[in-house]
Amino acid sequence: MGDISIQTGLSKSKRLAQSLIGFRGHIKQLEREMLKQEAALASRAFIIFTPPIPEGGGRGDTRKAKLVGMAAVDRDIRSVFAPLTATLRSAIDPTYGGMQAFMKWREKPLRGGKASAVLHAIHQDPVPERAINKARNLYLSEKRPANRGYVLTETSEIKQRHLEQRKAYRGRITRKGGPEDSVKRYPYFAEPRVLDNYIKAQQARVGYTQSGWVRVIQAIGQPRIRGMLVNSGLKNLPKHLFTLGGWGDVRYSANFHAKFTGMSPADFITIRNPNGNVNGVGDEAQTKMKVIEYRTDQIASRPYQRIMNQSIRDWNRGQQPRT
Repeated sequence: MGDISIQTGLSKSKRLAQSLIGFRGHIKQLEREMLKQEAALASRAFIIFTPPIPEGGGRGDTRKAKLVGMAAVDRDIRSVFAPLTATLRSAIDPTYGGMQAFMKWREKPLRGGKASAVLHAIHQDPVPERAINKARNLYLSEKRPANRGYVLTETSEIKQRHLEQRKAYRGRITRKGGPEDSVKRYPYFAEPRVLDNYIKAQQARVGYTQSGWVRVIQAIGQPRIRGMLVNSGLKNLPKHLFTLGGWGDVRYSANFHAKFTGMSPADFITIRNPNGNVNGVGDEAQTKMKVIEYRTDQIASRPYQRIMNQSIRDWNRGQQPRT
């Protein structure tokens, strides 16, 4: 008995091949939407693991994390500067001090046994004019200058000195043993109101590094998940991260947005935050490694088989892909 050859008709073969290309394009669109979602969720993970982080662990995308960062800013700046009323010498400085600063100094308790009897007498004297004269007689002489530090009266001067110490300690002054010994011995003195305003201005920038990842998520846009456009990565983020001026960008593979032709290479998305590792903060916190581990665990729990089966059903119904 002779062999029997079975084959698909040429026209049917062409239709099948075209249908397979269409289905592969359908799956390709599914892949691209999932890539967009994963890029957004990875960006959110960078926000979670980028300092400031609450003491004892926690997430960086919380109000508590912001408060930790604000406290760190206050601590760093006050390690470099002291208000004019911090010491008796600065309070009676002939140029910047005076009775008002002297009275502010007297409002604060002396540090126990470390204060001399003379300081106690000045501090407790019921007659302020007599007390300040005692202080001037004690300190205002050529041999004992009133201020052994530097008195700063302008915000620009405070900023300059602060940046010098930040640069010396890569942005984390007290955490890395700063400030410099010369500053510890002879601190910079500043008018309290000017110093407080400068601190508040710097605290308002807490979260700047994280805000760059918010820009990345916004640039990615909304992936289509289960047939709906969703804001992956932005849910329940603190409002201040949307108002800061951080910067980030997204780069797509060459043919990411091109129509599928049957020969398209693998797609990929690159996310970038130029300030994500400023002063080595990301390296010190091992942010990148934590993000990879976190997202790997999250991806493992996603129902990919169910998503694929749903995509096949959608294709058979002539619907758009959904993840």
